[in-house]
Amino acid sequence: MAKYDGIRGQELLEVEERDNELILIFRDNRFLFVRVENGKLVTESVPERGARRARPRPPSAGPRAPRRAPASA
Repeated sequence: MAKYDGIRGQELLEVEERDNELILIFRDNRFLFVRVENGKLVTESVPERGARRARPRPPSAGPRAPRRAPASA
């Protein structure tokens, strides 16, 4: 589907599981939020269509752990 073209082939860095949501975090600072609403799978991609701001973290999520730097070759 064209909806997911922006993340196809991107390296997946992290997967977070929250109460009713799964968050996939990709190398190029894109986030894919996946949840079930009314029995259907719903996705939201951030940034979408060239937008450059990330979705704010809800206060209940707590602080994000710092990311590790990539290993040197």
